[in-house]
Formats: sequence, structure tokens, C-alpha cells
Amino acid sequence: MMRQFIELILIAIGRKDRFDTAPTEEEWEALAVTAHKQALVGVAFSAIERLPASQRPPREVILNLYMCVQRIERDNAKLNEASVRTVRNLRRDGFGACVLKGQGNAMLYPEHLRKRRMGGDVDVWVLPDGFESGRVDDAVSHVVKYVRRFSPGSEATYHHIDFPVMKDVAIEVHYRPAFLYTPYRNKRLQRWFLENAERQFQNTRSNEFGEMAVPTREFNIVFQLCHIYKHFFEEGVGLRQLMDYYYVLRSVPADMAGQEDAVLTIRRSGMSRFAGAVMWVLHEVFGMESEYMYVEADAKAGRLLLGEIDLRGNFGHMDTRFGDKSKETSIHRMLRVVCYDMRFFSCFPEEVLWIPFFKIRHWFWRRKMNRAK
Repeated sequence: MMRQFIELILIAIGRKDRFDTAPTEEEWEALAVTAHKQALVGVAFSAIERLPASQRPPREVILNLYMCVQRIERDNAKLNEASVRTVRNLRRDGFGACVLKGQGNAMLYPEHLRKRRMGGDVDVWVLPDGFESGRVDDAVSHVVKYVRRFSPGSEATYHHIDFPVMKDVAIEVHYRPAFLYTPYRNKRLQRWFLENAERQFQNTRSNEFGEMAVPTREFNIVFQLCHIYKHFFEEGVGLRQLMDYYYVLRSVPADMAGQEDAVLTIRRSGMSRFAGAVMWVLHEVFGMESEYMYVEADAKAGRLLLGEIDLRGNFGHMDTRFGDKSKETSIHRMLRVVCYDMRFFSCFPEEVLWIPFFKIRHWFWRRKMNRAK
């Protein structure tokens, strides 16, 4: 089924105009399920619109997908407006801010897919104006206190805190864009994020509702790779996240000096092999050309990544290998994740070994941060 779904993606992005062999009705039903699993319903529907009539799915499949696409387009408009308002309000209140992933990524998609990218929440990176890189803890505390003025019950995690100030739109305020489990690797990464923060807060783009700051292409090369890497070890990675990265790498203008710095940061952060896995998947699934690959594709790690994408889907919501996870305690979840991640040891040993130590340390950090809320 993944092979046919890859064909559907290639049709949506304009690399093919039809299937080699038209799917049967049963196969179309399975393709629709995969589109939901990978958070690519809007992309799948756009592919169907491009197909010749003889290869299109049954009417019922089209109607079900079309209803989902209408909701996706409405949600995107809502998220676009919320992104602009959130950044504007934070700037007014004395913070630098930029929108991570989400609606910033949607701007990179071609016109026929832009409104059909399945969104989720609004993730915004926030630091106080005039922050000093040597006083990170103070900056984090300042951001957390600001959020709790509006939402006293919000719990802080290592990199973000919920900011429920808008109706029907979930907002996460990040004081760290992303993180690694390996301590010294993470320290280098966080230093690089802070060194590049001001430029991200000033890199503005506009949508139909106004202006907002979004990360540069070179910042996204590091940040979004790290975000995918973290989800690979935790909830699960979907093809939507890989599609986002595909359009990040193909976006212009490209700052080659900035890209060299980004690739050096990826190497120093221990993510080179995972980057090679991502390059392999981007080539296999999206047909990405070698000119956009900043490291050599790694077939072994890439097959491992694509296999997990196929099994787990976006955020692992449709992964049934672990039974009902809704009632598990935080300790059970930690043990499940640690045991699950051991299967990745051969490709990513350092990060796998540090996961349990990070989680224990994070538990104490959260307890301290949330004790006085």
C-alpha cells in the first residue's frame, strides 16, 4: 500500500500525472485510510483532482475526502489568523517571537497545496526582548510567568508550555525550539539556536491576515530535522513532516554560507546519520533531486525510518502495536518509550542510550518548574 500511496504523493506534487496501474475500490479505501494516518488528506485529494477520470476513486471516497478537505481549508484560515495575532501580541508585550513549523511551512507549499496542508496547533518560539544567551534560565522563567498570567494552570515542559488564550486554536509557546537527549549535543544545539534567534524574530512573511515572523530556510534545516528526530523516538513520524522538510530544502532564496553552518551544526549535534535517513526517504517518496541533499543518503537508516513512518503514522496515533495507551501512567509511558527505542540502537546508539537519563532529569525539572504555579 505504501508504494501506491507514494505514487499518489508524486501525482499531487506534479512528478507524475497518473498511476502505473489504477487502484481497485478496495485499494482506494486503503489509500484513504493511509492519507488520514499520514496527515496528508488534502494532498491526496489534490492528487485525485489531477487524475484522469478512469483512475479516480469511487464517489463515496471522493465525497468523504472532500468534506475533510473543506474542514482543513477552514482550519488553515483560522490558524493563519491566530499565528499573525499571536506574534503581534507577543511583540507588543516585549517578546521576540516567530512561528515554528505549521503555518510557516504552509507558505512554502505550492499554491494548489498550501491551503490543504493539515495543520494542528500554533507553535511559537518566544524569548524576552534583550535576552542574554548566558541567562537562559531567567529567560525561560520570564516566558513561563508571562504565560501563567493568562493561564495559571499551564504546566511547563523542557521546551514549551501550553498557551490557551484563543478559542478553538491550541497554542504552544516554545522557549526552546527543539532539543536532543544527549546532554553535550543538546548544549551545543541550544547555543546555536540562541545565536540565531534574533534573525528568526526579524524574518517576516505575510499571509492574508498580515505579517508574522518565521524561521529562515537555514534555521529550519536544523530545527525541523531535530523536530523529526525527536518524534522518531517518541510519538512517531508521519509523511506530512517529511513533506514539510522537502519543501524547506527546495525553498528559496538559499544562503549557501548559512547552509554550511547549518550542516556543521547537524554534524556537531550528532544528527548526521538521521539526516542521511531523511535524505533517502525524501528521494524515495518525493523524488527529491541530489542537488538539494546536504548529506549523502543513508539507505539502511532510511529504510528503518520509512518502515516506522508506515507503521506509526503522524504522531503514532494509529500505531496499534502497544495496545491502549490512554490509561498508562507517566512511568509506564517512559518505560514503553525506552524499550521501544532500543530497536534503533544500531543506527542511533548515542541518543538511545541517553533517553532514560534525560527523562529522569526532565521529571525533576518539571516538578521544580510546576511546583509554584
